[in-house]
Amino acid sequence: MQRFISKKDDMVLPMATRSQGGPMGSGKRPPLLPKAEPFTYGSWFWVILSVFTLVMGIRYAANPTSLRVLSCDAETCTLRVMSASKNLDETLRFPRGQLKESKARRIKYGKIRDTSGMSRKEIRKLGYSYSITFVRDGADGEAEEIPMTTQSIGRKRPTKMAETINSYVKDPSEHSLYAEEKHGFGTAGIIMATFGIMSLLFALMFGQFADPKPQRPGASSRVTKKRSY
Repeated sequence: MQRFISKKDDMVLPMATRSQGGPMGSGKRPPLLPKAEPFTYGSWFWVILSVFTLVMGIRYAANPTSLRVLSCDAETCTLRVMSASKNLDETLRFPRGQLKESKARRIKYGKIRDTSGMSRKEIRKLGYSYSITFVRDGADGEAEEIPMTTQSIGRKRPTKMAETINSYVKDPSEHSLYAEEKHGFGTAGIIMATFGIMSLLFALMFGQFADPKPQRPGASSRVTKKRSY
């Protein structure tokens, strides 16, 4: 009899105890464990880099490939000629009196063309621009004429700008003159801007910008057990 009771006691299952801090303890649930998501940080970095590339591309594309600026005050004139294709960036300074005149001109391939003796058909193929005639320092009085643009800028602007410059040349009471002509876009800037736009689109399509909602430890296992029944 005693042997039977002792065996029965051995078969008694141990009761679960309520320990502090455990699942059945004081009732406090364990804190949520944040799930690290490097892909989220990488997606934000991808977007920032794409926007930076786009902005820099627009900035470089805005730089003209050809620039000519004539700036004069009461005594001195400054002429800047910049051409990216010719790798030229020259700045000339000369007295106001050495600026002689300005004329509306017809151009082709960035050079002034003499229309005398040309047929109407040939003249129609020429572009519209205007030129300035000035004397360089140390040129022994020899005047030089250069076009202010290398591309056509329409019919009205050349006439208007030539009149403005000639008014400054003939009227000593005018103390300021500014004429600027620029055109062209930086090829490298266009490529950068295009790459930035494409990269930004892909980043928005495939990026992850918020971490998934964190789960409590063991939540997925409990769901699996319920489904198994």
